[in-house]
Amino acid sequence: MKSRNALIITVLSAIIMLAFGLRLYRLDAKSLWADEGLSMYRAHKDLAFILSNTIIIQGVVTEDLQPPLYFILLRFLIEFAGDSEFAAKFLSGIFSVLTVPLLYTVGKKLFNPQVGLFASFLGASSPLYLWYSQELRMYTMLAFLGLLSVYTLLKVTEGNDSAEESDISKWAWRCGYVLTTVAMLYTHYSGFFMFLFEFVVFLTFAITGRKVWSVILLLAALMSALPLVPFALHRVQLGPEPLYRFVPLPIILRDLLNSFSLGISVSLRRVFWLDMIFLAVFVVGLLLSDEGKPELRFRKSLLLLGYLFVPTLALYLASYIKPLYMGARHLIIVSPAYYLILAAGLVSLKRLWRPAFALCLIVFLAGFAYSTRNYFFDERYIKDDLRSMFRYVERHSQPGDIVVLSDAVICHVFDYYNRGGLPWTSLPRYGTPFTLETIDEIQKLSDEYERIWFAYGPSGAYYEPTAPLAKEWLDDNLFKADDRAFHGYGTRVALACYLSQLPILDQPPPLQEKVGANLAHKLALLGYELPRGPVAAGEVLHVDLYWQALGEVDEDYHISAWLVDDEGHVCGHGDSEPFNSLYPTSQWEAGKVLRETHELPVQWGTPPGGSYKLEVEMYSPQTGRPLEVFDDNGIPQGTRVPLGAVNVIKPTHPPSAGELPIQHRRRFDLDGQIAVLGYDCADKEAGPGDALHLSLYYLARRKPEDDYRLNLQLVDEGGEVWVEEAFSPGGDSYPTTLWDEGEVVKGQYRLIVPADAPAGQYRLRARMYAAATGELLPVRRFWLLEREFFDLASLRIVERERRFEMPSIQHPLVADLGDRVGFLGYDLEETTVAPGGTLHLTLHWRCERRMETSYAVFTHLLDGESRIWGQRDSIPAGGTRPTTGWIEGEIIADRYEIPVEPEAPEGEYVLEIGMYDQATGERLPVFDEAGERLPEDRIFLEEVGVSD
Repeated sequence: MKSRNALIITVLSAIIMLAFGLRLYRLDAKSLWADEGLSMYRAHKDLAFILSNTIIIQGVVTEDLQPPLYFILLRFLIEFAGDSEFAAKFLSGIFSVLTVPLLYTVGKKLFNPQVGLFASFLGASSPLYLWYSQELRMYTMLAFLGLLSVYTLLKVTEGNDSAEESDISKWAWRCGYVLTTVAMLYTHYSGFFMFLFEFVVFLTFAITGRKVWSVILLLAALMSALPLVPFALHRVQLGPEPLYRFVPLPIILRDLLNSFSLGISVSLRRVFWLDMIFLAVFVVGLLLSDEGKPELRFRKSLLLLGYLFVPTLALYLASYIKPLYMGARHLIIVSPAYYLILAAGLVSLKRLWRPAFALCLIVFLAGFAYSTRNYFFDERYIKDDLRSMFRYVERHSQPGDIVVLSDAVICHVFDYYNRGGLPWTSLPRYGTPFTLETIDEIQKLSDEYERIWFAYGPSGAYYEPTAPLAKEWLDDNLFKADDRAFHGYGTRVALACYLSQLPILDQPPPLQEKVGANLAHKLALLGYELPRGPVAAGEVLHVDLYWQALGEVDEDYHISAWLVDDEGHVCGHGDSEPFNSLYPTSQWEAGKVLRETHELPVQWGTPPGGSYKLEVEMYSPQTGRPLEVFDDNGIPQGTRVPLGAVNVIKPTHPPSAGELPIQHRRRFDLDGQIAVLGYDCADKEAGPGDALHLSLYYLARRKPEDDYRLNLQLVDEGGEVWVEEAFSPGGDSYPTTLWDEGEVVKGQYRLIVPADAPAGQYRLRARMYAAATGELLPVRRFWLLEREFFDLASLRIVERERRFEMPSIQHPLVADLGDRVGFLGYDLEETTVAPGGTLHLTLHWRCERRMETSYAVFTHLLDGESRIWGQRDSIPAGGTRPTTGWIEGEIIADRYEIPVEPEAPEGEYVLEIGMYDQATGERLPVFDEAGERLPEDRIFLEEVGVSD
């Protein structure tokens, strides 16, 4: 007996841990939706306000439709643990977990321990319980209290005549029933329907057993719930609520069967056959649930059927007065009865026919796994994603913006997520229809604010049915710069951004900074305006760019902007189509000036105070080719337009480790002063001369005592160091002595693989030391002993094939590039090409001496006016042979496919080539065979004809 009890305890403990793990997993992954926002709102108020059932929406005092007990408990929880989504939703998760052992207890009492274990397992695995255990509402608490109320009812009605039970114990259970039932009634109004079932049970018991105290218990519970009666009556008087419709009983039963069996995260049509298997086992549980007398089986089945169907029928009948059903959550209180009957059916099958039991159990597990997988990972079952919508607003908003909600009910969700303090309003105002006065209010907002963010629900959605009227006016009267929808289960939410001032101008306004860059003779960047003041790391930099179409633009180009430091490391990048594809470049009218606000997110951890340069380019998304930039004399200047300097400062609140986009999360502690949180390194394979790019994320655990240096090494399998270089962790302009406690800093580094590094497996390792004394900071990771180094990425160095013999060259042509590279000549497969065709060119270089700079090659097809009609810039050999990997005397064949613009006019063209430093744009000086420097440091090849 003891071993059997130990086994039961072990199995039950495992089931409880399963329930806890499922409910804790990604607990805060899903957004709060409208009703959850109301929960958070009430929980932040004092007890008197919560008990008043009052809600204030846009200054209008209204009443909540739910009793206060859940919100009181939630208030105490967030006061103790904080109001994060994880902490707040934990309450629902705990009640869902508590339901699991209670199912065992009730199943054991009604049937046997085996039924109890299966019932607890079904409750632990229930996709329905999982859904609501991660929602900031009272539904799991309601299911738990409903089951606890029924259990105490069973104890009161079945255990009171036992001689072994004292009067104190009897009255303890009776008081427990009253308290539990009152708690149930004060949690959700569907508790009254459960109370009706319990009334029937007590009435039957009183008639058959002549127990007067049973009536006293009912009256005590009912009297305790009297304060709720005015609120309940008021809810009835409100009439039909939004989206509530009368639902026929067969549809309610069909929905409950599917929801209780497989949850909400499945398509009802697809799982019909699975639901039928659940129903079959349910019927077996009703008819064959006990090996005892038929009378005993009948009583238990009748009790559980009453538990299941009396509240259901009561809600259905009440819906004739006022529709009350909108999903299984409104009857989740009866779900334990379903799992108890289902568990009895599984045990009966196990007793009668084990193959059928095994098959049904496999089907159940497969159905649970399928639904649970959908819940966690299928975007179709994301709850109304208001968090993503409001985070998008926060990230892309600017001073002078306002948020307009189409439905004021979601204002409390907005208030929770609105960390930036954006102003908001709701139009039409809460409780009022859309009228001409609403239009006047929108007009006033457009006069007062530069941009209006309109949050609405697409057609047929839950949120304010008058939203299309407001959106129609905004579409007709303002310039729409953004419009996007966000996923949601049942209800999608959407967001549109409107500019109060038309960004299409006849003439450029007085510009903060003039540029005058010509982009491929198609577009001009006239100038730009930066926001006044610095930008903090982690924020979005908004740059107003002023463009002008120089003629008809035949393609929809995209804009890329970079924020780079003095070393060329990217500290911010923003890429988008102008006006978020709502007004693409192909629709721009020649001569008109357009003001386009480009957004550039500054990376978290960017060291403050450094010199950061802003660069912009426009490119074709089809080919990835950027437009060439020309100066006033028509001379190519590369593809990026350099703009001004940007001052980056520390963020007000440093990011958490979870907010950092770390590629490899590995934590190392450096003497308790600095923690390495992880690193980014995309290089898995490299060749001689390749640059290895590494980023480290640091957390200052306390203010560093010294100016520390980071020593990076590239080490082979034998421990030999091939590259070793020292860096300032946060860059030379931001030494560690300037770091503050709690600050996050991102350091970026570049190591060049030596040209003579043999092929093999290598690793990057690092250590940190004091610059003044050379004293190392000891490294500790988890419980490991202190070490000198901490290991980072592993990578493979591949061998390069090298040639030193002079090849056969179609067109020999000798030139010297900066005494570093010798040009030997070229091969050209065609001398005539059609517009839109491709030139195939191979350049032959010889390394004269080793280089520490990686140079790029430019190839241009020029007309008689030096306009570019074909171009291909690249690191030699398609990026596989950087000049830093060349060794003296080596000859490199460098092949290019140069696409010719489809609109290139017929005529004679010339090819020009050369090399330049990608970081600075500076070209290598070019000298001819006689030692004379060539103009503009370029080499002209033979002429090419363009003809159809």
